Amino acid sequence: MMHKKLLLFYLLILLLNSTFLSENEDLENKCFDIFLKKRDENDYDFVKIKNAHICVNIDLYDQLKIKSDEVIYEQSGILRFENDVQIEYFDKTNNKIATLSANKAFFSISKKILLVKGYVEIKTYDNDPKIVNTDILFFDQTGKICFNNSFLNIFAKNIFANGKNIYGKDDLSYYNIKNPKIVYNNADYKK
Repeated sequence: MMHKKLLLFYLLILLLNSTFLSENEDLENKCFDIFLKKRDENDYDFVKIKNAHICVNIDLYDQLKIKSDEVIYEQSGILRFENDVQIEYFDKTNNKIATLSANKAFFSISKKILLVKGYVEIKTYDNDPKIVNTDILFFDQTGKICFNNSFLNIFAKNIFANGKNIYGKDDLSYYNIKNPKIVYNNADYKK
């Protein structure tokens, strides 16, 4: 009897993990289509800015400060941040919540989806500060989620975790990782 319960439990976990993976893959494919589809022949680089510093208000309260060596605005409504991008996220009381750095970023103004790629590092400054490293990450402003189908490492106060396929809130206050490996009492954590 106990053996059957364990087998059922294992099958449920396997089913939930495969559902999570397929949902993440569907999300990622839809987002990749936005940024990687062939550009229309009428689409062109509309504005190119070197050493850009951009401030964006979100929902009239929160604010993003974006710095990049080069920003290109395409006629189609896509912003391309080339050669390093740094994003600082501030709440309505002007407290810094998080910073993000990446080699490149793409933002669809109409879809409100941000793709960061290359060496991606996120630092959060909330009650449970953490550092997240990965190579690609999507942020959907409409759904207020972040996700990827790639590796990631998370460093927190006494925990180091790694795994694949993150899906969570855009502020990383809640997230789910597929096949996590966790080390407690991590001495290498750096705030």
